[in-house]
Amino acid sequence: MSRLGNGSMILAGIVLLVFGIIVASNAIVWLVTLILNIVGWGMGILGIIFLVYGLVKFFKGSGSRQSDY
Repeated sequence: MSRLGNGSMILAGIVLLVFGIIVASNAIVWLVTLILNIVGWGMGILGIIFLVYGLVKFFKGSGSRQSDY
């Protein structure tokens, strides 16, 4: 780090300070919970979209194929 100068030490100190405060304040647990909630809701919404799309395709069918009936 001596090649990079004192600026890199200041930056490293700031980064370590911020990470230390995040870990010490249990904010990481809150952040992970928030991310998992967002991913869960997103997967649920995508599931609904795929379900509706699949049902529409299933009942609409393909007009190009012939029917035996």
